[in-house]
Amino acid sequence: MTGMKAIKSVLLIVAKVVKDVFSGCVTIVGGIIIIGWFLGFMVLALFSLADWWYNRIDVKSPDCQSLARSVLHGCNIEEGKFKRVHHGYKTKIDFHGGHYGAYAIEVSDVDASKLTTSSGWIRGDQLSVKLEITILDFFRRFREKNMEWLPKKHELKSADMFVYSPPQKKEWDFSVILLRLSDKMLFYLYVQT
Repeated sequence: MTGMKAIKSVLLIVAKVVKDVFSGCVTIVGGIIIIGWFLGFMVLALFSLADWWYNRIDVKSPDCQSLARSVLHGCNIEEGKFKRVHHGYKTKIDFHGGHYGAYAIEVSDVDASKLTTSSGWIRGDQLSVKLEITILDFFRRFREKNMEWLPKKHELKSADMFVYSPPQKKEWDFSVILLRLSDKMLFYLYVQT
């Protein structure tokens, strides 16, 4: 009888130890999960709140200057016409690699007679409805970011504005170049996916 009581006592002690250990493990694992979730949430919140940090462009950087020159080259404006980049904006790259951006580039002495449809340019008051809607969608995206330096909607359809839409490299990528002759400002807007 005493042997059975001893075994029973040992089993009760083992059961209690297992219960306490298991309970402790569950508490530790649960705590780790909650802390991990909280830290993950905080990291995502900080990245979304720090959106402005990733969107600033140093317009005097060599990369920005090089981009401006390649944009001019791509839309058949001589590189020597480049003066300076006034504004730049680029969203942070999302999980799929997509982002969009806009630049305001000052140029000098652009000859309006060379901005013909054969060279790829379209005068603003002769835009197709499809291209106009696409550009207005760009404006909507950028206006949400308080980029008031972009042309206004009414300027788009004026004879003072010229539009160039370069060939797209990928199906979902799109870029457009706007040239406002009155102040010789060229605006480069793009979406990359």
